[in-house]
Amino acid sequence: MTRCPVAPDLTFPADHSIAVDTDDGARLAIGVAGEGPLIIVVHGTLVSSAVMGPLARLLVAEGFAVAAPDLRGHGRSTAGREGFSIARYGRDLARVVEALAPETYALVGHSSGGMGALAFAEDRGMAPAPSALVLMSTSASSIGGLKERLAAPVLFDGGLGVIIRRPTLGRVFSRALFANDPGSETLEGVRRIIASTPEATMRAAPRAVLDFDLTRDLGRATMPALVLQGARDTSVRATSAGRLAAGLPDARLIVYPDAGHMLVLEETEAVGREIAGFARATRG
Repeated sequence: MTRCPVAPDLTFPADHSIAVDTDDGARLAIGVAGEGPLIIVVHGTLVSSAVMGPLARLLVAEGFAVAAPDLRGHGRSTAGREGFSIARYGRDLARVVEALAPETYALVGHSSGGMGALAFAEDRGMAPAPSALVLMSTSASSIGGLKERLAAPVLFDGGLGVIIRRPTLGRVFSRALFANDPGSETLEGVRRIIASTPEATMRAAPRAVLDFDLTRDLGRATMPALVLQGARDTSVRATSAGRLAAGLPDARLIVYPDAGHMLVLEETEAVGREIAGFARATRG
């Protein structure tokens, strides 16, 4: 089924913002919206918390508070000395949780934000674990195949910046993240968010997903988990999401047959309802 184009509001509806510093000098910006039980939502590589805006509005309307950090080097956050890795994203999320200091919370991650959330959930030496974990378009190990590794020197050494800053080419690049055409306004909105990413981040951050493996410690993430996946995702394959769900101790997999990698924008209402219900059912 081909969906009608939708132009979501690609801003995060923050009522207020805070910032926290990491041990390697990064400053992480966190937007907070709404009141109620806390859900932390984490975006993926090269975008920002802005893409979580439509989901956040739905969750706020459902009676939740939503906190959205910008990953290091993305949005309003600075990069720090250690650079980019999935493990580093996990340690950064520990700082976010420490700063927010919730009694209980659900953690939602999309793409590399989900990978960082998983790294955090596996490490019991960090901040208090979430009562619920939601992983969208997420793999437990490297997603780069031969094609991606061959393209990396071109895309990540300046080529991506050239592409994404040209409106027509940039919208073509953004279109590949969706299963169906979401409409020119949405594609342009996503393109603009990516184009605003600092050049150093654009060159370095995508490499984080090419070399990591969290599969060995999946058993340590014992909290209830929900794995949400688009069947037509060409970045994180549905088979990877299936292996992730099978490896977690307490996980349920939901596959959306008509969605791609930008599941969070393609199926916002359906995903939001699942997350809201799951968060309520698993509150500590």
